[in-house]
Amino acid sequence: MTAPGRVRVGVYAVCVRDDRLLLVHQVSPGPAQDRWTLPGGGLDYGESPADGVRREVREETGCEVSVGRILGVDDAVQPGWDGVERHGIRLMFHAILEGEPVSPDDGEIDEVAWFPIDALPENATVWAAQVQDLLDTTTATALRG
Repeated sequence: MTAPGRVRVGVYAVCVRDDRLLLVHQVSPGPAQDRWTLPGGGLDYGESPADGVRREVREETGCEVSVGRILGVDDAVQPGWDGVERHGIRLMFHAILEGEPVSPDDGEIDEVAWFPIDALPENATVWAAQVQDLLDTTTATALRG
């Protein structure tokens, strides 16, 4: 018998510029609460992953992005803030950010910042920290915007 819970598919943008990675600081409830994470979030029903990345980045940074290939997948089962376990499946896509990001300060995200890829904040999410491993020298060079 399968345990009760929910599956949540999220999509995230890996935006690299001048050896720095774009992260957002989430303050709303969820697995990234009070952490720095990649811009992104849950897919809406019927939404394509690329459209989801574009929507989430626009909401969280005020910028448009060009979405490229998938770089990696992270997944974990975590207790929910509402008592329901969630199996979070996170798809991380290369994305090229257009313009300069701004914080929406909307009760979900309170800061947006660029961090050196090799010096991410200690309170970064696991999937944001994974980017260091995903970006080998060849890939990182190709992604720099």
